[in-house]
This record gives sequence, structure tokens and C-alpha cells, in this order.
Amino acid sequence: MTTRLTVSVCATLLLIGCTSPIGTARLASALRLSVPPTRATYRDVSKKVFDAYPIQQWAHCSANPAAAKPETHTCTGIERDARESFELGRAFPEAIAYLQEHQPGGGADEYAIGQLSIMLRLATIYEAKSLAGSGWPIGTKGRYYQKDQHIVATLQGAIRAAGCHGASQGLLDMVDLAANCKPGAVGFTAPPNGPYDNAAGDIGEIKTRIHLDKLTANQQALLHATHAAHAATTRWLCGEPGAAPGDVFGGHYAFEASATSVTQSAFFKMRDFWGYWNPRWTPAEKCKIAKLQDRMHLNWMAAVEALDWEHARIAANDHLQAHLLANLGRTPRLLYRFSVPGLLHNAWPARTWGEVLGSLP
Repeated sequence: MTTRLTVSVCATLLLIGCTSPIGTARLASALRLSVPPTRATYRDVSKKVFDAYPIQQWAHCSANPAAAKPETHTCTGIERDARESFELGRAFPEAIAYLQEHQPGGGADEYAIGQLSIMLRLATIYEAKSLAGSGWPIGTKGRYYQKDQHIVATLQGAIRAAGCHGASQGLLDMVDLAANCKPGAVGFTAPPNGPYDNAAGDIGEIKTRIHLDKLTANQQALLHATHAAHAATTRWLCGEPGAAPGDVFGGHYAFEASATSVTQSAFFKMRDFWGYWNPRWTPAEKCKIAKLQDRMHLNWMAAVEALDWEHARIAANDHLQAHLLANLGRTPRLLYRFSVPGLLHNAWPARTWGEVLGSLP
């Protein structure tokens, strides 16, 4: 999804082209206006996109893929990160959960988990090493060596074999089966090809050696509100009397929406995560994992407050892994690599779900 300003602002300033996604982002940064959060969708990471651009899958983005004549523009750095974050933290855990329920032991779920485990290594060890240098640039080919394309293709075959039973609209869009499974469903297309803008591709890229503006009092309050909601949810999951879940996703959206530049918006964005709990976890196990999630979220908040993009991103990856543990349950092939203070990235141990759970108090 793309950032937009009102037409009246553009007309007042007589800026040609400022209603384009890239133009509005630049304009918002220049005027110190709020930059709406960047979010990806299932359509942004769909097989339709991968089939159209099998090599450079993140070269072109579209703000309106369901339109008769979709707009196209060069994917910005923040849009590319949003797509890979959505894949790893939201779309693929849902895809694997679907495979586990509808094709258990059929091989498709184990294959997808194996591909996800490789992606997770790239998003932890390799990313941390890059972050220690200067950042985590995501090019047009992405950072996952097309493992994401393999997962989507596997899921498509599984959903087709299951007669589309139980698949959400998002999964159907991602595997390009919505029209087959739901007659009358609104179609969409991959972003049309177009000229590539190198400068646009750098907008919002993760760079750990740049100046970051100090958080305002309001931004600090919104940041702390994200963790208050997270901690409330943990207390609720642990069965504390009178506890109620907080609006974690709404809190994060509000914090990101307070950004006044695209760089700050990218910095404020936490890795996507899914709030689903695998039904095989016991209440006691859920409480342990929720406390792990909470601890990683607190680490992220502290790093953001310290304007430390490197360790904020590492903490966000740790938090993502804690949610994947909750999402996918007892999956032996999925290896977790949580950061360990004082150890080099390559020394962070690869652990199974049982080893992670056994290490928790």
C-alpha cells in the first residue's frame, strides 16, 4: 500500500506528479507531514507477481492492482521490505498452518517449512551481519533467493488438491486461485512493466549508519503504548485475573503513522507478525512463549528509543521468531536463531522448537 497526500495540498504547491506514491513520500518528508504506514498485501506477494517477474520480483509495485489500468512505479526500499516482512511474518505462517491442517504428512507442509527455515536464516544471521556494516538493502531480486516463490507454488498445488476448502481470501489471492475457487471474485493483475528509477529504489532503505531524528514526546508515548498493549496481551494469555488483550496491531499502526519522514517510517516499522496460536500449545506453553514475545518486544522498544536501527531490527527479528514459534507449533524442521548478546552473529545457535521451549523459564 502506498502513501498519499490530499490533492488540495498538491494543487496548492503546484507540484507536478506529487500524487504518485514516490512523489507523495518525498513531499511528505519535505513538509514534515505524517507519512502513512506502508503495508503489503497477499496480492503484492502473489504468484501472479512472481510469474510476471520471476527474477526481479520487486522491481515494480502498484497501488491499485485491481484497477482496469493499474498504476505502476518503481518499488521503493520501504515497499520491498514491507513485502518480505509480510511474507515471512504473516502470509507464509498462514500458508504453512493451512498445509498442516489440510495436508498433514503430505510432504507439502514439510517442504514449505524447510524453505521458510532457509529464509529465516537469511533474515537473522545474514541480515544481522549486514546491519553491522551499513544496513540491509533489498534489491529487485529480493533477499530470499526465490524461496518465497517455491512456497507459493507449493501452496497453490495444495489448495487446488484440497478443492480450495478452508483457504482464506488472502491465500487464494496469493496463489492466484481466487477466480477458480470463488466465482465473481474481484481480479487483479501484476504491476505493469515500466521505467526503473534508481533513486526511488533507495527511498526508505534500511541504513544503520545514518542520522535519525530524536523521537518527539508524542512519538515516545505512542511507542510505549505499543508495548503496554503487548504486555497486556501477555498477561491475558497467562490467565491473570482481570487482564484483557491490548490492541497491539493498532498501537503499532498509530506509532508508525506518527513518522514525519520516509526514513523514520521505515525505522518505526516492526517486522510483521501473526497473532495466531497453534492449537497444540497448552495454556502453560502459551504463557511461556508469550513472555518470550514480550521480552523481545521490549528489546525492540528500547532500541528504537535509543535510535539504534541495527539492534531494533535484530530485536524485531527475535520477536518475529517468537511469533513463528506460536504460529507453527511443534515443527522439527524449522530452526530458530535468536540473537545472543556477546556472541558473533554466526555463533547464534540454531535451535528446534523443543530446545527453545526448554530454555524458557
